[in-house]
Amino acid sequence: MTDVMEKEGFVVDGSIVIEVTMNVAGGNGDRFRVKRAKPHFFSPSKFSDVTLSVEGKNIHVSKQILAHASPYFEALFFIDFNESQKKEIKLDEVSAPDFMTALELIYGCADLYAINDDNVENLLKIADRFDIPKIMNSVEDAMDELERPVHAQLLLSQQYQLDAVQESCLNFYNERQALDVVSSDSYKDFSNELKGEIRKKLNEFLLPSDRIEKNEDRIVTGKIRIRLDNVKNLTNYGVKSAVKRINGYPWQLKAFRDETTNNLVVHILCKKSEESPCWYCKVEGEVKLINHNDDTASLSKNFDEILSNFNEIYYSDEPITIFQWNQFIGNSNFVDDGSIEVEVTINVKGRSGERFRRKPLTDFFSHSKFSDVVFVAEGKKMYASTQILANVSSHFKNLIYGSDKCKEKEVVLYGVSSEEFLEMLEMIYDVNREAKDSTVKFLLKIADRFEITSILDKAESLLYRSKLSLHEKLRLSDEYRLEVLKMKCLRAISDVNVVEEVKNSDSYIHYSSGLKDGIINRMIQLLKGETTDESWFTHLFLLIVRLTALLVICRSLVQNYDDDASLNQFRVPSWEANSEITRKSRYIRKLL
Repeated sequence: MTDVMEKEGFVVDGSIVIEVTMNVAGGNGDRFRVKRAKPHFFSPSKFSDVTLSVEGKNIHVSKQILAHASPYFEALFFIDFNESQKKEIKLDEVSAPDFMTALELIYGCADLYAINDDNVENLLKIADRFDIPKIMNSVEDAMDELERPVHAQLLLSQQYQLDAVQESCLNFYNERQALDVVSSDSYKDFSNELKGEIRKKLNEFLLPSDRIEKNEDRIVTGKIRIRLDNVKNLTNYGVKSAVKRINGYPWQLKAFRDETTNNLVVHILCKKSEESPCWYCKVEGEVKLINHNDDTASLSKNFDEILSNFNEIYYSDEPITIFQWNQFIGNSNFVDDGSIEVEVTINVKGRSGERFRRKPLTDFFSHSKFSDVVFVAEGKKMYASTQILANVSSHFKNLIYGSDKCKEKEVVLYGVSSEEFLEMLEMIYDVNREAKDSTVKFLLKIADRFEITSILDKAESLLYRSKLSLHEKLRLSDEYRLEVLKMKCLRAISDVNVVEEVKNSDSYIHYSSGLKDGIINRMIQLLKGETTDESWFTHLFLLIVRLTALLVICRSLVQNYDDDASLNQFRVPSWEANSEITRKSRYIRKLL
């Protein structure tokens, strides 16, 4: 074979060349969104301003991005004067490949399976040493998919205070699994507290009990105060306080005026679900409308609630506190220079876990060492980092570093509300934050405008799972070029009745000609029986239809030997078959 190839001129200097020509006939739209490219950490760039030396390799990174993710690097780059002046900093006792994976997790460009059984322990060490909650949370979420034995998972959960992992591991399926943990080599390294939890779980199999011990005796108290300026003009949008951490949980107040009932409403928000997939706590406290002259005359109400991760952000089932407007609005004891103050005392009682890792909660309304640009939306100033924004958005990259570079440190935004832009910033700064049904539509609009692929991908994923109607999902997928969502929606069209519903919807007039063509092609597939549904039921149904048709043909052939005339009873004239297809095709065109 080789001799023939050499003779024919295919082999030159012992090598052959193979060329493949490919025509990509279809794809995810004109704007094919791809995963954000990984930064070139081994080469300096306009996004890097410090060099980290790890195992002799120079890694070029951004101070702002690392400092935002890690209090350790924040102190190293901005507080420790001697180190902050250095252009190169050496990090000892850390693996270069694992540190590169950690950087990819920080920058949000890690591969799907970046965390695996081989590096999980080293990544936890890096996250713990450099105090990087983002990596710790990513590893914690990934550990459920790893193949490590339960006792090894428990040992790591104890060492790094991974409360959700520990709780998941302690949900033994049976007595045998619990006994395997007790008999493992890791058991001797467990704390007495963890051993007690394991024995308690084991006893539940041996002697089932309804007893629940959830740290009920631990009570930590904190207070949050919010000032409502120009209270007479307070609206339904209301005002939110800064986030305050009490007993490991991030808390926030929201106060607004219910214009329907003319009452002051106070909500308490717990944002723990943004940090942990598994948590619960009991909370009680007091909401007080401050009387500036006599604190004993302040208006107050008590609350007692149980919170869990069933809601993404917890709101009370009912407004936690309602104050009647006429109780205070004309009273100078409560209204001081047009403003009132609300103070909430929170007692966090029973809770899941003794330690919750602190997560950086950015206050975008205050200037900090990480912010070097100001955005103004609806008169409100929001402070952000140019490097963090440029890392996720080509729009901001061009605005900050490109040929159309903006020389102003204050950028005025038009056509976007302050709440929408704030939600966008929070999603950029917190990669674990997911889109919600209430925010997905404006996030699509703002992410498309500022070219933020990560938010578009999250919104597309949510839309597919949402309860929005099929025609509305098709409209959004068409408008924002969400091709994966569009393909899934088209596959959801199962018969002409669904097409008729889509055609009669208000969204239909906004469809592009390309989407309408896609609907026609889908209906042609259904007409020909070429549905892409691969379910076993569909295959079984088609098999029955084909066997029935084969049986009819066989019967007709048998009868043909007896009587040629009988065959005509089964023969369908070609013009009738063609007319039937023509009739259905006309019906489709009429619908569309």
